[in-house]
Amino acid sequence: MRVPLKAIAAPILLSALGVLLSGCGTSTTPADQPSSAGSAPPAASSSATTSPTTQPGTPAAGSPVAGAVVVSVKVSGGRVQPRLQTTPVKAGQTVTITATSDVADSIHVHGYDKTLDLPPGQTASVSFIADVKGVFEVETHETELLVAKLSVA
Repeated sequence: MRVPLKAIAAPILLSALGVLLSGCGTSTTPADQPSSAGSAPPAASSSATTSPTTQPGTPAAGSPVAGAVVVSVKVSGGRVQPRLQTTPVKAGQTVTITATSDVADSIHVHGYDKTLDLPPGQTASVSFIADVKGVFEVETHETELLVAKLSVA
């Protein structure tokens, strides 16, 4: 049986287009294309130097998995504290990234297209539901520091 060239070429071209549109040279391995999951506006937090943890509590609206994953980091002197860690996340959990930086910068979550603006000396946060499986880098844009990796399964 012969398969028409159009039947093979279309999925390959669509996949290539998806990679090109994902931006920032991301090194993610998503199972599906990113979706525009709901996110909360940045909010202040009192802790910026704790290690990534899972917080028990009420799931966010639309989240089928209880608990939240909180990744808190401090960027100072061109270094990230705590050092790079891969944080496990269950698909459907809410992820909150909280950060403080000594210089103006922004943090980008690859695969989810979430950005967190970091005014110098201030703490900022971004939250989203991890609904795309894969390993996703979280990095600063201006200083190009790898902040964390999220492993969504």
